[in-house]
Amino acid sequence: MEAEFAAPLVRSTRGKGRDKANPFAEHQLFCEKGIDNLEDMTTCSGTAVRFATFVYHRYPAEITDAFAGRILSN
Repeated sequence: MEAEFAAPLVRSTRGKGRDKANPFAEHQLFCEKGIDNLEDMTTCSGTAVRFATFVYHRYPAEITDAFAGRILSN
């Protein structure tokens, strides 16, 4: 998913900003926030049993999307 958001950014630079230390710093922060959200989701549940309940009974589609990398859409 990150690549989907990065592609237009890469195309828009076309050599501009090459002298910056990290021309994609803003995109990097964007991706890190998504990863942080996924990490928070997996650790906030406490136990494996609670996480399994969360995954299988409450939000199966959303959890599948998250682990498939679709955490930044919508």
